[in-house]
Amino acid sequence: MYVRILKKRLSTGHQRGEIVPGETFKQLNALIRHHAVAEVHPPPLSEIVGWTTRAELLADHGIVDVVQFLEAENETLRDIFNYKSDRVINRMKAEVRQALLPSGATLAMRR
Repeated sequence: MYVRILKKRLSTGHQRGEIVPGETFKQLNALIRHHAVAEVHPPPLSEIVGWTTRAELLADHGIVDVVQFLEAENETLRDIFNYKSDRVINRMKAEVRQALLPSGATLAMRR
């Protein structure tokens, strides 16, 4: 699960509007209850402009929403699309991250 930071100051160093993995927080339920963070409900890949064919191909392999795609291993995605390097996969993930965000927000991904 991914969450969007709602409060301006959290001791995690994340800024308001960032989207981060929920497991970043030990007390996630308390933060949600106090409206410090909000769960991000990922849209299906088919809703991204220009992704209809890719979404159908990925759905055949059980990847149907944005978070599933972003969390998928590059090797798995390379096999699905029959690519030899990660370069195109990384560009696709960047495109999906951009589509996930409202204007002005940023995404803090796991490194």
